[in-house]
Amino acid sequence: MPADTIKRLLAEDPVGKGLAVAGMPMGSPGMEMEGMTPVTYEVVLFGPSVRETFARYEGARLL
Repeated sequence: MPADTIKRLLAEDPVGKGLAVAGMPMGSPGMEMEGMTPVTYEVVLFGPSVRETFARYEGARLL
């Protein structure tokens, strides 16, 4: 997941306990491949009382 999202989590200190991304989305940091089209994916904030979209990306680009 993009480092900016982790920095935002630390700065905002939301109710959630962590961030997750399902699978290994093409174009996300560490999954870049030349010639492949980046996919859109969600970064989910989760915790005992929360599960919500924290950010949306297309590859490494914030939407």
